[in-house]
Amino acid sequence: MQSQCQDDNFRCTRSVGTDTTDLIQNSIKLEIVNDLEEIYRPRYKSDYFSQNGRIRKPRYVADRVGNHYVTLKMTSNIQGRVQVHWVTLPDSTGRRYIMPYRFQVSTWSPDIPDSNPIVCDIETDSNGFMKVYLVLLKAKQNELRKLQPLVPFSSVKDALHNSHMSYYRPISPKELIHKFQLDRSQLAFTLYTTTDGILYVTQWHTTVFSTVLTVSFSFDSTAKTNERTWEIVSSTFSQYNLRKLSLSNVEIEWEYVTWPNQWKLEHLAIDDCTCSAYRLILQQLPNLRTFSISDLITNEVEIQGLSTSNTTFTTVLESLTMTRCSLLSNHLELLLALTPSLRQLRLASHRKVFDSFFDATHWGKLISIKLSELRKFEFIFFHTYSSNDDSINIKLLTASFRSSFWLDKKQRFVVGAYVLEQDEIWLYTTPIDFFRVRNFARLETLWTDNAYHLTQRPLYKMLDSTSDKVYMNIYRIPFIDNVCMVMKFVF
Repeated sequence: MQSQCQDDNFRCTRSVGTDTTDLIQNSIKLEIVNDLEEIYRPRYKSDYFSQNGRIRKPRYVADRVGNHYVTLKMTSNIQGRVQVHWVTLPDSTGRRYIMPYRFQVSTWSPDIPDSNPIVCDIETDSNGFMKVYLVLLKAKQNELRKLQPLVPFSSVKDALHNSHMSYYRPISPKELIHKFQLDRSQLAFTLYTTTDGILYVTQWHTTVFSTVLTVSFSFDSTAKTNERTWEIVSSTFSQYNLRKLSLSNVEIEWEYVTWPNQWKLEHLAIDDCTCSAYRLILQQLPNLRTFSISDLITNEVEIQGLSTSNTTFTTVLESLTMTRCSLLSNHLELLLALTPSLRQLRLASHRKVFDSFFDATHWGKLISIKLSELRKFEFIFFHTYSSNDDSINIKLLTASFRSSFWLDKKQRFVVGAYVLEQDEIWLYTTPIDFFRVRNFARLETLWTDNAYHLTQRPLYKMLDSTSDKVYMNIYRIPFIDNVCMVMKFVF
């Protein structure tokens, strides 16, 4: 179920410390289902509501599975609201503060005040799941001067308003961002229950914190607007007739960009964009041959429109790279169907669920049917191991890529690995040079044999078995054949 959020002006009572109330409270639970995206780029409110009256689409907080909302799970049949705070990370004393930024309350009217915290009515499905759509707004530097001191946040009942400062010396925006580490933050969710819809009881014991959101902030008070940035880019290209464009850390709403007809752009690299913008880029840049992107942002409406669209166009795109792909496999398949001329595909993706991204048969069918021209497929997929993954067998995973389709026809050599320090499963082609990752020690299974290899070899290096050194030892590793006695250490 989807919940609409509003500001936090509602009557709230404190939890009472009786045995009966504590028993009721302990039966109420709240959890965040998926880890949130690691990088989030909030906008200013003026970015959403421009002076010319244009309203831009909201940029919702997304999770690492690809949903552009936060999924909560709570005890069924609860009445009340969820309060959401945007908070700092704990300081050296363990204290958190409410961020000097706000949630956007309305995506259609600039006159409705924004707030931190906000509240959302509890609306769950039959299994207790609830979708919360959140848009984060950052404050301009002159506003940061007025938003001091920061208000302390505490999830201990009755503690929110117990802190005060008798004296506070305002500091500069840069000092404020550095002191409170405002580039890294979390979202805190707390249940407020009610029986009559008038008085609400704060269930502080239910407070849960999201994974850390890392935000990139700009301190340049003379920074150009998105429109001005694009004017500069467009003017430069028209003047010099350039064929290659690479933009990073530049916020442009690509679905609103009109590409000049005279451009002969062949190579494009950007951070991310929506699926509809991706389609428009392919349509408006008929000469584009290589396209590199971090991620494609999508939602159910966009995907449905993509699957039912009758619009056809021709593209000569030969190479597509996605370095932070969060798409579901069926959504990625729809998008790849737009580029049947692809000869090179490079994907990096951290999968919350051990899904068909790790399935050799799935990729074999997709390539044969939708990407018949594909010659080079490089990938690295990550999955964090959990207690539900005991049935995963890395040897079998790698063995599925030993068919003639992969070794002979596509000449792709696939490695499966368990990364000891990270508790992660990796599946990747070797060598791989489009994506950089730390050289963790890992147990690899190769396409050449059925053994385990203990290695810390950089992923961009091809395996050289002549340099193997054999060590005899006993290891007990989750989901890896109980006892592994012989391993090769590769330098």
